[in-house]
Amino acid sequence: MAAPEEASGPKPPIYKTPASNRPLPSPVGLTRAFANGVAGFAHALTSGVQAFNQSLTTENITALSLDNGLIVGSVAANARFLEELAKLPQRLYEDLRRSVAEQRGGPGKDLDYDSIATLVAAKLSQKGPADTGAPGRSSPSGRST
Repeated sequence: MAAPEEASGPKPPIYKTPASNRPLPSPVGLTRAFANGVAGFAHALTSGVQAFNQSLTTENITALSLDNGLIVGSVAANARFLEELAKLPQRLYEDLRRSVAEQRGGPGKDLDYDSIATLVAAKLSQKGPADTGAPGRSSPSGRST
């Protein structure tokens, strides 16, 4: 048995423009993303240094000795630095996505709503009225079920 998609032929595209013609991030968006990337790296580095400083308190040095305190501080600094650095790609992705959306004129402007409506209508007509499963639909006698 063939899949319903294969039987109905190729699907119409839902985007008005092909993928090769869709806008790329603007130079302003790329600059903003780069600046946010550098700022994110600096924030991660600063957080790591702060974690190192917080672990080198007088109580920790006297309890662990200076050598062990430096090791514990280094581990804490590396952990904090890597935690903050892991958040950076998501922020860059969001900046680039926002830049493309601004250049396009907002989300969803490039969608071809007529093609989407045609696809939905074709799917609904395949099911028929009895398959909708809508609650409270009328029976042939006119009473609600």
